Formats: sequence, structure tokens, C-alpha cells
Amino acid sequence: MAAVVLSAALGSSALAAGENDNLEGIKICIDNSSFTAGIGGLDSTSGKLAQTLYDYFVDQAAAKKIAIDELGDKACPDYNVSLDFEGTTGTPRAWFGGLNVYDSTSYFSPKAGDTYKQPVSVWSSAYYGVLTNSDGLYDYLLGQGKTIIDEFFKAYLSVN
Repeated sequence: MAAVVLSAALGSSALAAGENDNLEGIKICIDNSSFTAGIGGLDSTSGKLAQTLYDYFVDQAAAKKIAIDELGDKACPDYNVSLDFEGTTGTPRAWFGGLNVYDSTSYFSPKAGDTYKQPVSVWSSAYYGVLTNSDGLYDYLLGQGKTIIDEFFKAYLSVN
């Protein structure tokens, strides 16, 4: 089993009165690029992790009777869910996993004249840590991903 040297959570930030108010009334959307993983040197593990978390997300939405738009190759027009896991090569292995919900109709940029603007994240949660070795890496990151997804659906249901 992987030994955790460091693990922490980054809090959800929202500008509305309640921490989950930005999720009220939105229609959740996922597409083929919504779930990604890039665990250094482990392409097959990365792909398997992303696909398993995608399937878990869809299954949990159905179980909780939450309607989602699942668009496949077509990009989500609004309220796109993005789940991403990244990890370094070798050991110890640092990793980061986060889920964001983006409002694709609202953009921000540090400079008013920038041509490259980012969509606004209306909800996010993230975890990071360092593992002393790669034993059980997939199972560990899968568990962290499921935790983030479960937190998201709990937040979503708290306002919908």
C-alpha cells in the first residue's frame, strides 16, 4: 500500500453568500475532455484512472438522480466539469487532483487586453500529496478522485 507522506485539501472557493450557491440551478455538463490524468511515466495508468473516474461520475449522477449532459466529442457549452490528476515521475511521487466547474460564458484575464482568457470556475475542490513509493498508486488516486466527486455531488445537492 502506498505510504502517504503529505496529503492536504484545498478548499472550495465561491463568491456567493453560501459556499455552494454558485451551483444552484446549473446544468452539469461533461465531455470527452472533462476527465484527464497525467501521472508521470504511467500512460496506461493515467488513461485507466481518467476513464474510471469518468464512469464513476456518470454512475453517481444517475444514482443520485442528477441530470447531466454527457456530450462525448462535442465540447460543453456551459458549466463544464473538469477533473484532472497530475503526478511526478519517480519516487517520492508528488500528485495533485482537482475538480472544477467552469462557467464557459464568463471569462477573466489579468489584463483587459489579453486575447487568451480563462473561463471562471464557479466551484472547485482539490487535494495534493506526496507518496513515498508507487505501491498502490492507482487505487490511492482512484480513492482521492472518488472523494472529490462525492464532495462535489454533496455540494450540488445542498443547493439543488
